[in-house]
Amino acid sequence: MDSSGNKSFFGLAIFTLFLLIFSAGSCSILSSPLIQEEAIPETADRALRFAESKIGSDYEWGGNGPETFDCSGLIVWSYQSAVGDDYIFTDGSGFVKDISMAAMYLFNVRSLEPIDVLPGDIIFFADEDDYIVHGGLIREIDSSSVSFVNAASPDGTTGEVEAGTWDLNQISGGQHIKGFGRMLISY
Repeated sequence: MDSSGNKSFFGLAIFTLFLLIFSAGSCSILSSPLIQEEAIPETADRALRFAESKIGSDYEWGGNGPETFDCSGLIVWSYQSAVGDDYIFTDGSGFVKDISMAAMYLFNVRSLEPIDVLPGDIIFFADEDDYIVHGGLIREIDSSSVSFVNAASPDGTTGEVEAGTWDLNQISGGQHIKGFGRMLISY
């Protein structure tokens, strides 16, 4: 190969490298949420109504509806149904169709004080290590307790979607209320 062939090959290699770098950068930008907006009260209320319509449905680990649910699956399905879009959540690096309770807490809600909670907001429960392990959609809250809809499984394998009530300072099964959040819809 002569020197002009080497220059052509080198130019093509540089151009290819540029395309790869540019493509990788634009993919990550496009997959990241550009905007997160708080769910308006009407959307949160619709999500709550969707969750309430599933009371009595079976619990299934990893279930995300419309027939079986785990706790995060019920919340995710309810909000997706209320908004009319499957890709409204983020895992911190891009749009996702399903998320864990921990990812919901970290990337998809604005933390709230109990006095600011509205129907359809999210309640989060943590274990003894303060790791988010459970959640539900809030029906109502007062100065001493909160009622919510959740997909519960006391033994981790069987259960159902149900309405529950907890005292705000209650500890049960090693779980306590970690906090409350207003859903952020990713666009």
